[in-house]
Amino acid sequence: MGYAIQAEGLAKRYGETRALDGVDLEVPQGRLLGVLGPNGAGKTTAVRILATLVRPDGGGAHVAGFDVVRQAHQVRSLIGLTGQYAAVDETLTGVENLVLLGRLLGLTRPDARRRADGLLDRFQLTDAGGRAVKTYSGGMRRRLDLAASLVGRPQVLFLEEPTTGLEPRSRTELWGVVRGLRDEGVTVLLTTQYLEEADQLADDIVVFDHGKVIASGTPDGLKAATGGQVLEVRPIEAAHLDLVRRVVADVLGVTPEVSHGQVTAPVRDPAAVPAIVRRLDDLDVVAASSRPGAGAALRHTMTLAWRSLVQIKHNPMELLDLSVQPIMFLLLFTYVFGGALALLLAFALAMSWMAVLVGVTAASMEKVQILMFSLMMPITFTSKAFVATDTMPSWLQKWVEVNPVSHLADAVRGLLGGGPVASDATISLLWAAGIIVVFAPFAVRTFRNRA
Repeated sequence: MGYAIQAEGLAKRYGETRALDGVDLEVPQGRLLGVLGPNGAGKTTAVRILATLVRPDGGGAHVAGFDVVRQAHQVRSLIGLTGQYAAVDETLTGVENLVLLGRLLGLTRPDARRRADGLLDRFQLTDAGGRAVKTYSGGMRRRLDLAASLVGRPQVLFLEEPTTGLEPRSRTELWGVVRGLRDEGVTVLLTTQYLEEADQLADDIVVFDHGKVIASGTPDGLKAATGGQVLEVRPIEAAHLDLVRRVVADVLGVTPEVSHGQVTAPVRDPAAVPAIVRRLDDLDVVAASSRPGAGAALRHTMTLAWRSLVQIKHNPMELLDLSVQPIMFLLLFTYVFGGALALLLAFALAMSWMAVLVGVTAASMEKVQILMFSLMMPITFTSKAFVATDTMPSWLQKWVEVNPVSHLADAVRGLLGGGPVASDATISLLWAAGIIVVFAPFAVRTFRNRA
């Protein structure tokens, strides 16, 4: 059996960075090679060299029997390439994109149209073929991009992280397409960061790290060589360590290792992990890594604060949101309520727990702002803070009288003007305490579950 891809000692430098440092590859014809590795490992550089887009600084490579440097034109006529991001024209329809590529590859217009129709049918895009690509979903764009790389009927296909960003259904559909290409005899080199993807698709796997191949073999061979999963459990209370050891030993059927307050054991069946968690939960044993406490919350808060400072560094206008706006609202409330800020701060602390709960459940900072604005604006402006109660509609006055912001406003004004404050101040503090009692536990529990 001949080799569709051969590389020996490939090297590439970008300044002081060694993107590739002596990479050897061999891919037999009709096989699918999965290339695993983290970002910056050298996967993309290797693909770009094999696809004749970049010249190597050292070593050499042949694709379909042609040298990627001296015979680059012949190599390009025999390969297809799908990059990390869809490279189709969003203003054209699916059909127009494929016909355009067919024409560029020398097909007549009727042949290009027939080829486009066949590929759209194969990738289940016939119904969407007449629509502009900008209306496609992410999965549809990736399928169209893959179809575009097949217009020229390549012998060797390079796929760079083809399923990144796709939902599970689209990923599974694309896997089926890739398997079909391999079954037809197309040689495929697929880069990915997903171990599951390489395991599902690849005949052979190589692992890149820091520009070198650090492991290679079949999926089953690599899994056997690396051993599988390892479970580590560290109970918060040291007295529970022996109990954790017994539970792990009982469920896994192995003798776990105990050292430095932690129980460690190999896991051959992933389904055993939930069983251990349930057993420990029934015994009221809390693992240190499963429920972060105040220290973890503080670290997360500081990390987010650091991120905000970095964002300000790149976009100085964001400093307005963090400084000018808070100062403006502080002056506004000081003017309305006077200088009695202690009661205001107590109430603000209570309301902040509502913000914390929203913050740990919302998907983005923008959603947090929208939700809190939608909550606070009606409460504030349907109170006595800005408008006298007797000027409001009768149906609204009943709410205004029980609104916590109304009691807060009357209490602060009373403190400043020497009027009666006991009742309103007491009610305000009771509201604050009630809000904390209700929202703080939910916020903490939600944070721990999501951390």
